[in-house]
Amino acid sequence: MENLPVLTYKLTTHLSTDVEKFRAIYTWVSTTIENDYASYLKTHKKRKKYADNQEALRDWNNSFTPKVFENLLKHKKTACTGYAYLIRELANLADINCKILDGYGRTATLILTKNSIPNHSWNAVELDNKWYLCDATWSAERILITEKGPKFQAAFFDGYFLAEPELFAKNHYPLETKWTLMDTPPSFEQFLLGPVIYKEAFSFSV
Repeated sequence: MENLPVLTYKLTTHLSTDVEKFRAIYTWVSTTIENDYASYLKTHKKRKKYADNQEALRDWNNSFTPKVFENLLKHKKTACTGYAYLIRELANLADINCKILDGYGRTATLILTKNSIPNHSWNAVELDNKWYLCDATWSAERILITEKGPKFQAAFFDGYFLAEPELFAKNHYPLETKWTLMDTPPSFEQFLLGPVIYKEAFSFSV
């Protein structure tokens, strides 16, 4: 996996459209890379440190991401930052415009408050001159609650691939609200007070 241009070529060369190419990249990442809980805890600690300084958070994220990526290449394990970074790199190598988005992820096991720090990363991708949202981390696994704490279990789920913005915004809140891709984004308070959305909801249209 260390030669990303070769990997991108193998994943996409037989496909004709950007949508097909990006789906191949997304599916490969979500079904091949293992979620690393230790890396998640380390990332969470740093995000907490820079919770009140978004510029410092971006600087740390930009410097830390290559280290995460190096570990990802060696061990095929990472946390959400690594998933988002790999998706972006492979997409860009396929000449597909893709960005990393940082913000807040909210589930039944990720309860947030107005003082919570950013805890998640995902992607925005431009296909046929339109932007879409996706989350390879949450497509790759499910969280099991055990006596020893949370445990990640591989379980590919396609619902977070090019999800509808109105539904995606129920459990994803980007630091830059324009990346909700909504004409009228919810406030952070509205996001926190909204219902908890389980992944099965993403199998259906809103």
